[in-house]
Amino acid sequence: MPNDTVGLDLGTALAVAWDAAMASAVVGLEADGDTPVATCQILGGKILADVEISSPRGVCTVVAGSFVRAPGRRPRWSPSPRPRSSGRSGPRCAS
Repeated sequence: MPNDTVGLDLGTALAVAWDAAMASAVVGLEADGDTPVATCQILGGKILADVEISSPRGVCTVVAGSFVRAPGRRPRWSPSPRPRSSGRSGPRCAS
């Protein structure tokens, strides 16, 4: 899940429903034997902490750009370009 307000809200709810561990602000994920280890940013990214996910299930919120897309994979969606307006935008005020 993304590491944003929606991902943190949904990730926490999912972790509670699953009785699972949760790691937020994940920038790396490795395996130590059978145990996944998430590298998480703390203190605004100034410190990295390795967190073992010891439950059978785990939920992670991932910092955007932390993982490279697999070769040949395209994004599932892309934002549509916003039309450019000409002139002033917004309501006009009478003077």
